[in-house]
Amino acid sequence: MEKSDLILDSDIIVDFLRRRSDLLLDVLVRFDCHITAITLYEIQAVAIRSERQERRFARMLQYINILPFDATAAQRASDINRELQQQGQAIGLPDTLIAGICLARDMPLLTRNARHYQHVASLNVIMPEGLV
Repeated sequence: MEKSDLILDSDIIVDFLRRRSDLLLDVLVRFDCHITAITLYEIQAVAIRSERQERRFARMLQYINILPFDATAAQRASDINRELQQQGQAIGLPDTLIAGICLARDMPLLTRNARHYQHVASLNVIMPEGLV
């Protein structure tokens, strides 16, 4: 049986690295997991604080695909940014770029921070509790 695609938001990875949750281990078994190049940057620049976390992250990357921020994602992200600014609902740049990649790839985003993305039309946001 073919697994469904799932993009993991930074918070899911951070929780795994800091041993707050083993949700990542469950989704790796059940889904074809991806992170965005933006998430890769966020984790490497901000979230990794120890050699143990660095090793854990390197092992995790063996099982996760990294999705680039390409021209299609850039167009989607700029559309999102423009729409949200017009509504007075702008979100941070990293979240806008991540949402653009998700929409460009037509893949859902697993996050604990659904409120960050709640105003992004057409984005399929999944909370951990919503995994079936």
